[in-house]
Amino acid sequence: MFDRNVLTILLVSAITFLAATTAQGSGKLVDPTRPPNVLPGGRGGGDSGLPWKLSAILVAKGRRVAVVNGQTVQAGERVDGATIKKIARTGVVLGTPQGDLEVPLVGSWVKLTEANRR
Repeated sequence: MFDRNVLTILLVSAITFLAATTAQGSGKLVDPTRPPNVLPGGRGGGDSGLPWKLSAILVAKGRRVAVVNGQTVQAGERVDGATIKKIARTGVVLGTPQGDLEVPLVGSWVKLTEANRR
């Protein structure tokens, strides 16, 4: 007959194996370090229902560029009925007919040049 310690180890191993395979097969694994994809007010940034999607920001010496709805824009330019008022490292401010709207950069990337890393 098996020693009690061996039986305990086998039982714990079986439970661990079952838990791991159940969790793995239950769906998509989520990266816990990724920020939530939300805009202020609880609206999702990825599919928020807003007509503007911010994909990327470039911050260089004397130059700030954003990609909104696939278009490369600078402050003062227009995209799909909104004026780009400000481009920051974390998002853009759009001037819309309903007022100013802050659109954060979530789940995308920001490129900084060497001069702006300091």
